[in-house]
Amino acid sequence: MKTTPLIASSRILALTAALAGQSLLGQVLYNLGTFGGYSSYGYGINNSGQVTGESDGRAFLFSGGAGGSMIDLGTLGGSYAVGLALNSTGQVTGYSGTTGDARAHAFSWTGGVMSDVTPGATGSFGYGINDSGQVVGTRFTEGAVPQHAFVSTGGSETNLGTLGGTWSAGYDINNAGQATGWARTVGDAQAHAFVSTGGVMVDLGTLGGSFSNGWSINNAAQVTGYSRLAGDTRFHAFLSSGGVMSDLGTLGGNESWGYGINDSAQVVGYSFTADALQHGFLYSGGVMNDLNTLYFSLLGDGVTAGFTELSYAAAISDNGLITGYGTYFDGEISSTQAYVLDTRSSTSSVPETGATAGLMLLGLVSLAGFRQRVWRTAISPFGADLGN
Repeated sequence: MKTTPLIASSRILALTAALAGQSLLGQVLYNLGTFGGYSSYGYGINNSGQVTGESDGRAFLFSGGAGGSMIDLGTLGGSYAVGLALNSTGQVTGYSGTTGDARAHAFSWTGGVMSDVTPGATGSFGYGINDSGQVVGTRFTEGAVPQHAFVSTGGSETNLGTLGGTWSAGYDINNAGQATGWARTVGDAQAHAFVSTGGVMVDLGTLGGSFSNGWSINNAAQVTGYSRLAGDTRFHAFLSSGGVMSDLGTLGGNESWGYGINDSAQVVGYSFTADALQHGFLYSGGVMNDLNTLYFSLLGDGVTAGFTELSYAAAISDNGLITGYGTYFDGEISSTQAYVLDTRSSTSSVPETGATAGLMLLGLVSLAGFRQRVWRTAISPFGADLGN
């Protein structure tokens, strides 16, 4: 399986630069392919451009950049597996079916070997892994406390506790061992995003509603995720820094979700637009940008092979590589496929409205329909799926 690099032509780049007053030279967008089917989903990326995710029900590790390939990580004895995060050396965590698909268990994959992180659990998911190989996730048990956030270190598992309630869930961990996720408060009245440091869990609050979830944490303990607003009617992506949770807004629609943050505090995720389209975003320098606008010159026209829409942005590396998934047209049909967007040569500035409109009139932008997919299951403390 090989990938198809999509590099904007020099004519389009020159026109874009002339109209928008910026250089887009060097930006590259490429798909990661599949295991023979029609779908793939990118969930985690490191500075080397390695990506983990899922294709056709199997966890993968992609390496080699444009023109690279993905390998199947295997399973814990079941028929399926999903890779959700990886560290700088290519160690992967996620979840897999056990023998007979009786349960889903968190795994750690290193050097070709997949290991069960929580062999005695009723069920578990591994969501984050740091450079020391520590895995953070959510463990399910039978009894009065059905789930809790955990950190696994060298085979030893630590329960991260709660914010005074009975449930919690863990989603990411940084290189200092600080973890984030959500936990119920006293009386299980609400569930709030947290940062856990050395066994102490700190409440990050909400954007006015009763629920927030810390989805990704960087090495400065800055956290992104999503929170309900006052009245609990909508979700907005947030950035929590220094104890202050900030609303990142939307792309013109009603809701947004933050899924990845790097050490420069750049955030990626997805948002609804004013036209109710689901688009991946990059939040940088205080501005949320639509990836489909910021990098529209790299998108296909729906006639030749290429991505026609970037629906999700799942993770961003410290050096500006983004992965997620979108609508890919292979010349015959459209399907959902994983991508890598290399932004390292960009100015990270949004083309001016007039330039965007001019290019649209020239027919350089074409947005196709999308197929929605929940890529990580965020277990709600109130029984609903909050991952999408």
